[in-house]
Amino acid sequence: MRMMLTDSRGVLKDWNDNQVSPCYLANVRCDQHGDVIGITLSSSGLSGVLSPSIATITTLQQLLLDGNSITGGIPQALGNLSNLMTLKLGRNKLNSSIPESFGLLSELQNLDLSQNLLTGNIPSSLSNLPSLNNINLAYNSLSGEIPEKLLQVSQYKKPFELWPALNFMCGRHY
Repeated sequence: MRMMLTDSRGVLKDWNDNQVSPCYLANVRCDQHGDVIGITLSSSGLSGVLSPSIATITTLQQLLLDGNSITGGIPQALGNLSNLMTLKLGRNKLNSSIPESFGLLSELQNLDLSQNLLTGNIPSSLSNLPSLNNINLAYNSLSGEIPEKLLQVSQYKKPFELWPALNFMCGRHY
């Protein structure tokens, strides 16, 4: 992950390939078995591209990279993180569509992709997420309709409040 990101503030300076255990790294949280379950790098001055290699951390439950200047696409491989519960990529410069593979994130509870440059439709596969209860896609250039099935997901506490300022160019507006 580090190789594709520029670290203007030095928050990744202790991240190196010779590290015996990532559990001693700043901004990394591990469980009692030494498996990485959280990476918190919100508003850390990171830029560059998000590497698909992040998806090799299969125990990851929380990935917080919001408030940086990360560009490029959202890797499809993130859909392989079957334990992921929180994904925050908001307030970056991501410029792809939302990966259809996100529909495989069966444990996902919180998804924030707001304030990026995302385009395309909201994948209907997001409707398959049984644990999802908070989603923020505001301030992108998404088009099309909000999938009807997504609005019917029973876990949403206040569905219409979860869609503030969606920049839809066509289709149904909520």
